[in-house]
Amino acid sequence: MEHWSQALRFALFELKASKWKFIFVVIFSIFMGFSFVFSMPEYLKRPFFVSDVLFILLFSAMTVWLRASAFQLKGKGENFYSPTVVLLKQLPITSSVIAKSRFIVYFAYAIPMQSIILITMYIFTPALQDVLPMESFINFCIIWFAFSVYVGGIFAASDAGTNEASPMKTFIYITSMIIIGAIILYLIYAIFNTGIIMLTIRFANNWPLLSIIISVLLAVIGYFYWYNEMKKMLRGTDYY
Repeated sequence: MEHWSQALRFALFELKASKWKFIFVVIFSIFMGFSFVFSMPEYLKRPFFVSDVLFILLFSAMTVWLRASAFQLKGKGENFYSPTVVLLKQLPITSSVIAKSRFIVYFAYAIPMQSIILITMYIFTPALQDVLPMESFINFCIIWFAFSVYVGGIFAASDAGTNEASPMKTFIYITSMIIIGAIILYLIYAIFNTGIIMLTIRFANNWPLLSIIISVLLAVIGYFYWYNEMKKMLRGTDYY
């Protein structure tokens, strides 16, 4: 518990310094929510790739891109580090505290943004309410919040940076992730004849308990996996 209280104090340092950024996050979230309000009726009739990709980004990488530029990853030679992590590594605190503080910051951006998008999308889209009753909507939210943990957690852990990633390696890694993601989405469309948003709507409607159990389990596993990976990186990276 002491580690969490320490982590919260360090996370608040960044969050307070970025308080004006949250106004932009709210505006951006409302805008994105209404973009789905306008596109969702057509999507429910015939799912399309772009909406799925955008939705996935909003529940993963987008939270990192929305952070204040002063706290985003910075290049140092061929390496990339979070300025906050470099600062915290100079203090007499454990890697566990640093890692937890990074996840607190990630969730401080992710949860409000994603909640605003989901609520806006649901309240102002009658067509979505027709296929997704309130109980199922809650299940749908749990599925995607969990996704934000077990997939989006990689972006929280990325604050640790690396002392091995050359620009070419970074380019290859990012390109590979994009290609793999595109292939997975393509297979979903090919096998299920629908998009990933629509697929999670079906799961939320037809298998609510199973969906929640699997989602929560994946979120717990994902959190501890990325948390431990970040601690390993913090211990193995030269920040000086």
